[in-house]
Amino acid sequence: MMDDTLGDFMPKLRRKLKKYTLNRRLKHVSFSDKYKSYKAKMNYPDNESFIGSYSIEEHYENKVMLQRFAEEQNTFHEKISFMCSRANWKKYVESNYMNKNFNICQISSNNGTIHCLKTYSLVKYKINQNHIEIDIIGSDGFIQFMKKSIADQYEIVNANIEWIYSTNGDSVSIPLTSDRMPVDEMYPFINRPIQEYYDDYMNSSASILLLFGPPGTGKTTFIRGLLQHSSKSAMVTYDSAILEKDFIFSSFIEGDSSIFIIEDADLFLKSRQEGNTMMHKFLNVGDGLVSTKEKKMIFSTNLPSVRDIDPALVRAGRCYDIVEFRNLTIDEGTKLSKKMNIDSDFGNKKEISLAEIFHPENGKKLSTSTKKSKVGFI
Repeated sequence: MMDDTLGDFMPKLRRKLKKYTLNRRLKHVSFSDKYKSYKAKMNYPDNESFIGSYSIEEHYENKVMLQRFAEEQNTFHEKISFMCSRANWKKYVESNYMNKNFNICQISSNNGTIHCLKTYSLVKYKINQNHIEIDIIGSDGFIQFMKKSIADQYEIVNANIEWIYSTNGDSVSIPLTSDRMPVDEMYPFINRPIQEYYDDYMNSSASILLLFGPPGTGKTTFIRGLLQHSSKSAMVTYDSAILEKDFIFSSFIEGDSSIFIIEDADLFLKSRQEGNTMMHKFLNVGDGLVSTKEKKMIFSTNLPSVRDIDPALVRAGRCYDIVEFRNLTIDEGTKLSKKMNIDSDFGNKKEISLAEIFHPENGKKLSTSTKKSKVGFI
């Protein structure tokens, strides 16, 4: 008897919940005479579309889209990021858009919209710690106008690093600026211009690039330079527990990031015969059923030899190259120091690392005429 009663009750409950949801979406206005009354008060004609909004941002976006649809205008969307502080962004908005042609809505301390009343266009912005992300919706001309206006004052960020830091998929996006680009003298063992190497790898059908060698030899700087040169965004994580989850691989395949970076990947690169349970995931994403030419995977490791790496990962067709990073000879270090205008007093050393050149020990300082270069990824 209880089962029959419950069976009759559940459909009624679902119908009530559905009706309640519809009423909530229409701000407690149902599909009845109340809705017609609501439309009349809002001056909506009977043949005009009505779109419910869940936020002020969405309300303005819907309003712009309806206006453009009514005017039969082509609509485009583009997202850009640029280096800008909160204070500078406030000054920029106030000096450029505080007039009768624009409607500014500061939704929260970090979010807002700029609605162009004249062209039926919209800018949604998000303020981060040291950069701004904006979505521009409108005509192609309006998008180009906004991009030029911003580029004239701020540095456009063409690549970001998405750092996944929890097993729930939580992440933070970190912009890559155009400084600290590597030069050819940093990697004489590559035997060709560094930018040419970057282009060849990105245009190849192989997905895997393997970098190995001792710490301080420039593996991280090499990766950073690749992202800057190619203007490609990347995904990175340093937590082995995250790599055991499938979501990070599916997010990489489906998402906007073109490159998946696994730094300090010593444990993940060893042979499957030694108990490495992660390798099959890298193999499938690198050149398996779910692989794609546009997606690249870069591994950096401090393992002393390529013989310690699972041979399946470095096979031809899957692996573009294996680059062994090393310290520079004194002659190579001297050439690099002259190129970067750095003090090159190496003492009695026979070789020197990039870390030692860019971060001199014992109180040595860079030339006052040179901006200090850093070595690092994030």
